[in-house]
Amino acid sequence: HREHVTRYEDLRTTTAEQDQLNSDRAELLANLKVNERLLDRFKAWKISTSRTAFNNSMAKYLSLLTDGEITAELVTEKPLASGKGVKQEIDILVTDGEKSGVPIKQYSGGEQAGLSLSITGAFWDLASTQTGCSVNLLLLDEPFNDMDAYGEEKACALLKHMRESGRTIMVVTNRQSVRERGTFDSEVRAVKENHKTHLEFYDLRGEH
Repeated sequence: HREHVTRYEDLRTTTAEQDQLNSDRAELLANLKVNERLLDRFKAWKISTSRTAFNNSMAKYLSLLTDGEITAELVTEKPLASGKGVKQEIDILVTDGEKSGVPIKQYSGGEQAGLSLSITGAFWDLASTQTGCSVNLLLLDEPFNDMDAYGEEKACALLKHMRESGRTIMVVTNRQSVRERGTFDSEVRAVKENHKTHLEFYDLRGEH
């Protein structure tokens, strides 16, 4: 009889301990779910504020580049073709006159080249804001490709505006007309003679 009582008491103790353990686990799981929801809200807020900051910067650069005729927006969701719901997708949607919400990839090469400068400037601003550091060097490889003379003029004006904030911009280009617009302080020219290439340096500040 005593053996059965002892086993019964041990079983009750074990059951009570297991119930307490299950209760602790349930409480921990509930706290984890709360923290997960808070983290998801923080991520959503962070994405939203970053997207807003990016779009504000892009609007500023586009205004200078297109005299306010074109606007664009970075989106992270796009409507499904069925019209029911949305899908997660990053894109730049452009509004130009009567055309609204046009994906940037549908624009021509020259138009994309100009829009890309405003996107680059927006990423530049966002990187500086997010890191808390000054991002002050920008390297551009043939940014004027496919641009007409007017597009090139507006692009140079935009780059000149960027430089006025203390940033250093280095551009690789074959366009002689860019040199003549007074956007840059110096030029490094690659000259090939007798099958050898050497660099020539020019100070452009006194020429304009």
